Amino acid sequence: MPYTEATLAPMDDPPEPPAAPLVAPPWRFAGIAWALFSSVCFSAMNALGKRSADLRIPLVDTLFWRAVIIFAVSYALLRAQDVPLRPRAVGWMLYRSVVGIGGTAAFFYALGEIPLAAVSTLHHTAPLFIAAFGGRLLGEGSSWSRTLWTLLAFLGVLLLVGGGDIHLDRGSFAAFASGFLSAQAYMMVRRMRDTDPPARIVFWFALWSVLTAGLATLWLHGLPRYSALQIATLLGLGLSAAGGQLAITYAYRLEKATVLAPFAYASVLFSFLLGLVFWNDRLSLTAALGTLLVVVSGVMVGRSAQAEEPASSREQPAR
Repeated sequence: MPYTEATLAPMDDPPEPPAAPLVAPPWRFAGIAWALFSSVCFSAMNALGKRSADLRIPLVDTLFWRAVIIFAVSYALLRAQDVPLRPRAVGWMLYRSVVGIGGTAAFFYALGEIPLAAVSTLHHTAPLFIAAFGGRLLGEGSSWSRTLWTLLAFLGVLLLVGGGDIHLDRGSFAAFASGFLSAQAYMMVRRMRDTDPPARIVFWFALWSVLTAGLATLWLHGLPRYSALQIATLLGLGLSAAGGQLAITYAYRLEKATVLAPFAYASVLFSFLLGLVFWNDRLSLTAALGTLLVVVSGVMVGRSAQAEEPASSREQPAR
């Protein structure tokens, strides 16, 4: 039987009112602020994910405990806001969860294989995929200038994976794949802004992550045992991931995806600094130029999206 909203809700439940298309905060740049805060959280998560690989915590364990904490935080938010758990856009919610889980698994695998800054840069091709395809899929407009900058960014990716100790291997491919899958997830968040609140979107993503990673953990090695350091690492990773997930979800509800795209690159800088300080990760000149090209192209994609959009057609928040 195909899943529909009717199969998930009793017939005597009153219909849930549709979510507002956009929420207008007192501050005009609230969406951008949420995006920057998410970059801080995700950079901390990246560093702790790499640390978990150093501590030989299995990948599925990292995914499981990260998801457990995100699940608990998002569930508490839903209860506090008295928001029903049932999703309204069931199909989009499932698709967002599937691509999100795949992207997360690929990302954490890459953290154990290549330097932190390289993983962050390749993962942050996600905004470029959004810029390339989001205009058509989300109806937010597209242009040749954005296409050109996107192509230049992918040239930067080639320089990055061809420079220094970073090569086109499983680690770099996994990081690049995580960017593509994350772009799909973020576009689904944007598409569901009219149907489901951010905490519900994160809740269902976390629930599916708990189930899949939990079953994989039990199947691979049963109930695990951790040291105090491993527990602290997993706890910090989960909390920073929860903060980042909620922040980026709110950001994409408050602002257009193409506008937010450049601000995601703040975490590339944060990750580079963390990798340099804690792992002595250094990029060759070619790899550094590739990283710079990716970041600059991403910023220009966002600027061109704003410059080309007529003021009369800009999406205005509901007040």
